[in-house]
Amino acid sequence: MTAPSGKRGPDANDRAITEAVVDFLERHGVSSYALTRNPSAIVLSLPNEPDVAVEGHIDGIRARLQDLSGRAARQAALVTRDPRDHHAIIIEFKSSRGKSNLRDEIVRVLKAEEPELRRRGIESLRLFGSVSTPKAHPADVDLLARFRSDLRLSAFDIADTQAYLEQRLGRRVDLSNEQTFPAAFKIAVEKTGVPIFGT
Repeated sequence: MTAPSGKRGPDANDRAITEAVVDFLERHGVSSYALTRNPSAIVLSLPNEPDVAVEGHIDGIRARLQDLSGRAARQAALVTRDPRDHHAIIIEFKSSRGKSNLRDEIVRVLKAEEPELRRRGIESLRLFGSVSTPKAHPADVDLLARFRSDLRLSAFDIADTQAYLEQRLGRRVDLSNEQTFPAAFKIAVEKTGVPIFGT
């Protein structure tokens, strides 16, 4: 088991949801798991569980969260399998401050990750797509990155950074390379996207 991690301290509702998930896992004999918490979700990694068990855990966690009372129950929203990792489950929170703040939360997390993302070779990052609009509540996050030209980054390096961002944001990320991004779309992104850093 790995302790929950995240940049901000959990509030009482987050703790109640996390404790309910941990209680469910322990009652079902799951001892190998990792929980990662971020502003919008908990990502639960179950590396040793077979596919059929993960599906069962999704249903069980949904039922367990329905037993919560008060605000914590209202805040626990979607429980789904991570589309990029079949051994992971995403428990997405409903924002108690409304959907319009989702963009701001994502921007805040991305800005906080700037030192790590620069270390990984990104010198410019922009948020675009449906999540960049104030009223959106999308399933994934579209990002356009300019990578340092002096680095020889492989497709594996970029995929690793994308996976890192998915862990930090708790949702699917589509990380596009500015060098290979269609020019016509790039103009639109520069006009309507949200700059994160270096743009």
